[in-house]
Amino acid sequence: DPDAALWLALDNSPSRSAGWESLADGRQIRPVLSFEHKSGDWCREYLLTDNDGSWHGVACRGDDGWATTALVATDIPGSPGEYRPAGANDSVEVVNFIDQNAAGIPLDANQEAAMIAQEWR
Repeated sequence: DPDAALWLALDNSPSRSAGWESLADGRQIRPVLSFEHKSGDWCREYLLTDNDGSWHGVACRGDDGWATTALVATDIPGSPGEYRPAGANDSVEVVNFIDQNAAGIPLDANQEAAMIAQEWR
């Protein structure tokens, strides 16, 4: 699976407003939000960068693991280490997906840590 490193990061990395986690394949990820989908699955919004560009996406975790449900190319200003305020350059498609599919408010840090510990089950 070419996205195994991405799925592993979504399984284990807490959301953050700044900073990046390096994946084994050289890409960098920043999970930014976790929420429950109306279907009952868990979803994570993330930013992803590599040598080819930057993406803003959402992946949801079903019985077979993570699958990307929304992904658009985006412009993330500055270097990967630069501060990026929440909401900056949000991609309309991703925001609309979350607005239309989130079952409630996003998880807070403690709730998200509990879901990571429970392997999102």
